[in-house]
Amino acid sequence: TSDHQNLPMVAANLQQVDSSIGKLDAVLFAGDTVLVPDRAAEWFGDASHGSAFFPSFQGRAKSVVGTTEYRGGEVLQHAPIFTALGNHDVMGRTNITNTSLDAHFEYSAPRSYAESLYKSTGLDPKSEAHAEWVANNSFNTRTYSEIFSLTGRAPGKLYYSVTLGDVHLIVLCAVRAYRPPTLDPNVASRFSERRQDFNRKELWRHGAFVMEPISKGSAQHVWLQYELKSKEFQSAKYRVVMLHHPIHSLGANIGPAFSNPYPYFKYGADGEVIAASYEYPFPDYLLNDVSPLLEQHGVQLVFYGHSHIWNRFAKPTTTATATMTTNFLESSNVGNTFGAFSTNTGRKRSVVDKLESAQGDPNGLSPVLPTHPNKTAGVGDKDHVSSNTVTVFSILDTDKGTVESYYFDTKHPNSKAQKFDEFSLVKPAAAAVTTPSEPVTTTSTTASARTTEQKPNPLANTKLRAAQVQSVMQPRPEESGTRPSPIAQATGATEAAGGVSRKKGAAGDAAVEASGPTDGRAKGSGGATGSASATSVKKEAAEGSEPSSLRDNGDDVEASVKAPPRAKKSDAVATGSDAKEPVGSGSGSSGRRSEIS
Repeated sequence: TSDHQNLPMVAANLQQVDSSIGKLDAVLFAGDTVLVPDRAAEWFGDASHGSAFFPSFQGRAKSVVGTTEYRGGEVLQHAPIFTALGNHDVMGRTNITNTSLDAHFEYSAPRSYAESLYKSTGLDPKSEAHAEWVANNSFNTRTYSEIFSLTGRAPGKLYYSVTLGDVHLIVLCAVRAYRPPTLDPNVASRFSERRQDFNRKELWRHGAFVMEPISKGSAQHVWLQYELKSKEFQSAKYRVVMLHHPIHSLGANIGPAFSNPYPYFKYGADGEVIAASYEYPFPDYLLNDVSPLLEQHGVQLVFYGHSHIWNRFAKPTTTATATMTTNFLESSNVGNTFGAFSTNTGRKRSVVDKLESAQGDPNGLSPVLPTHPNKTAGVGDKDHVSSNTVTVFSILDTDKGTVESYYFDTKHPNSKAQKFDEFSLVKPAAAAVTTPSEPVTTTSTTASARTTEQKPNPLANTKLRAAQVQSVMQPRPEESGTRPSPIAQATGATEAAGGVSRKKGAAGDAAVEASGPTDGRAKGSGGATGSASATSVKKEAAEGSEPSSLRDNGDDVEASVKAPPRAKKSDAVATGSDAKEPVGSGSGSSGRRSEIS
């Protein structure tokens, strides 16, 4: 599950998990645990937060939907939880005038922005306070990292791996700052700063920037390559990858391309900023750099959230040893849905960057229809579930080798959860495994007394090499041509040619790659209760021809304006939606049913 965010149906959903499925061996949570992570009540509950995170997972919630009170389910008392970082698990800047937690959450900024501010202060870059100062002026995951214990062998990272009986789980950190998809000039969106803030840089949101580098050459990408070649991964019966941001989706949150924003600024005759917009060039880090790796190495299930819907996709893949299917599942419908944009609904995305589509999956796959539709209930007769009254969870049954999805209609509180989809995870033929020359750190544990026998982990005592790898960006061959950004189209501005070239397509023969920030920490799962935690247009560039967002520096885009001299007058399982040290382990007799929600 994922994307709980204190939504009213969360407790109802988990109550159905408990009553319909029973005790679980583990919970896979694909990000967005709460809405604002520094608000304690969202984690532990009070009268105004009936679907608080831990109470809902422990059967102690008090959430009213319609006239029915739901208390959630006793889940974490019996099973460890493994989470992926979501955008709602990250707090923003704390050095702003507005002291509200909501404002601190919303005003996040790239690390490079904070670093540039730090340099301007003249403070010692080697000071012990440097890292904290940068975090306070950009973003942080302090609370999340305190509540979910770090994986011991991967300190300081937000991506990790773990073995749960027959399941080898890889958790990636694929998160970008959330900005609304609108061209309203009075809103700081994915495509533009607010008009009233053009010359108040301290209030900029910097577009939907990527918070942890995951593109080719980044430390996380290098780590992933070694992890996919590890004996633990290759020998696992079930190979699962979890992340927050979707790779394929009918939802509203998949676009634009998952890459760092390319900033464009327009200056007036007096040198003031009169437009600040962002584009998102290809390649898409997830589609072009990550997904091919997962497919080539036999990942059977890729699980994610973010759009608050249920939909799934399947992609036949031929590996070196077998022909198999990579399944992509988004099971994050627990209320507050942003809608689905499927061809069978007629709905279109209201704001479409030229790199994505108005309908369907922008990344080219067709959704799979549910196998057990219930047309009477309105579930399964479409290729998705997008509802504010029907909630969904999914179950990975390692005994049968299936993933089953269930719905519960809160309009009928006395009804039971009903299965509407099921698919099988086909184990690819075993490949000859060569332990990578660079060791991979893998945390290994069993999920509960009902999981199958755990395989030994020969790399358990090795040192994490990926953490030492420096992010090295390899610019891709450029392709001529540019296009106006959405905000430029709206304002009539025309960008200067050169510097940005892109090519859409799954092959990813793109010209430009921007790199992302380097902060993050890896997590292991918490236990039953957890513990608190601008009249001409100029592109922004440094002196020279290369824009700041494309510099080969292994860091995120710095959207800082260097105002030109005064111009002449002409001048960014599983159940519901967002590493930790797992809690609770044990081994049981083989052949017993093992379920992971």
